[in-house]
Amino acid sequence: MAQILSLTPNLSQTIIMRYYNDMTLDEIADAMNCSRSTVKRRLVQGKLELKAKLGSLKGGGFFEE
Repeated sequence: MAQILSLTPNLSQTIIMRYYNDMTLDEIADAMNCSRSTVKRRLVQGKLELKAKLGSLKGGGFFEE
């Protein structure tokens, strides 16, 4: 959770709403007063940043295929 909270507020809030609160994209867009496409972009960006942060902590092994 600390890694999620280290993201920018918009990214961390979007990820928390989606994956912890199980909110739909439309619910998140309404709550954050933004478009559905902005929510999608923030989820993609947040996951990419988390992957980079966690990969550096784990030596990259966790995300290697």
